[in-house]
Amino acid sequence: MQSKSRKWCDLGMNSRKRKNIFFIRFVDNGKIILYAGISTGIDMSLYVASKLFGKEQALKTAQLLEYKWEYN
Repeated sequence: MQSKSRKWCDLGMNSRKRKNIFFIRFVDNGKIILYAGISTGIDMSLYVASKLFGKEQALKTAQLLEYKWEYN
């Protein structure tokens, strides 16, 4: 499962060489969860909490942290 938080950017090359790069908050391949950065680590932790304890508990935890988090 991939986080739905992503941004597209254009490298500014001509149309033949243009590449779209998207940034995903974290990646879960079912065995390993990868992330990079502090805020993405919080997102990943809340995602793991939702898998272990349920969506409602993860949302309550985010609220206690005063962290805006959307369940994906």
